[in-house]
Amino acid sequence: MKSVSFKRRQAIQGLILVSPWIIGTILFFLYPAYETFALSVSELDSIKGLQKHYLGFNYYRNILFESIAYVPMYQRVFKEMLIRT
Repeated sequence: MKSVSFKRRQAIQGLILVSPWIIGTILFFLYPAYETFALSVSELDSIKGLQKHYLGFNYYRNILFESIAYVPMYQRVFKEMLIRT
């Protein structure tokens, strides 16, 4: 039986030590971020059991570029965010 080299053993130990962080990042950050984005471009139909219907980026385009009411508000919010952080 061939023994595992020292570098290979170190690589395996490193992966074992980092694996909880990788799993936690996927479970608690990447998956919720994906679901949030998917919900933001969809419409939920609660009558049929929370089915998602893709709507696209119309809401984003409307808020960021077309609606006159939102543009000054976002400018103010971003300015305050830059000043306070």
